[in-house]
Amino acid sequence: MRYQEIASGLRIALSCEEQELLDSKKGPFAKDTLDEREQEVARLMVSHGVLDQYPHEDRVFYHVSSINDIWRD
Repeated sequence: MRYQEIASGLRIALSCEEQELLDSKKGPFAKDTLDEREQEVARLMVSHGVLDQYPHEDRVFYHVSSINDIWRD
């Protein structure tokens, strides 16, 4: 089990399955590239704040939320 720091500064424990998904997908990745189980894992990670979900050109993308995303210049 590993920990991921989310945008609010909290550390969230990740299961092995969640960590494997993050390790296999570097950078933003599209929902339609995931199988059904990976889509469910990604959905749960969005609800926990580990991933951010956003639409782009009629597709849904995910990227790892970062503490840097909430700070302004």
